[in-house]
Amino acid sequence: MTTETFRHLPIIDGRGKLVNMISQGDFASYAWPDLFDHTRQVVRERLGIPFRLFMLGVAGVIIVLLLLNK
Repeated sequence: MTTETFRHLPIIDGRGKLVNMISQGDFASYAWPDLFDHTRQVVRERLGIPFRLFMLGVAGVIIVLLLLNK
């Protein structure tokens, strides 16, 4: 949605009748909790570390990269 710069999608039934609209914000608020839960599970299973520790490491890498680009 962001790439193509549209913010709303029509929801239609099997007959092609408009039944609702979903916004980009609606989609994000619905999808983000599941995405974070899945990420937490994958980090723990594959890396064997807590998600918070992983995110701290990611933040550290971003900060170092930002400082190196100055």
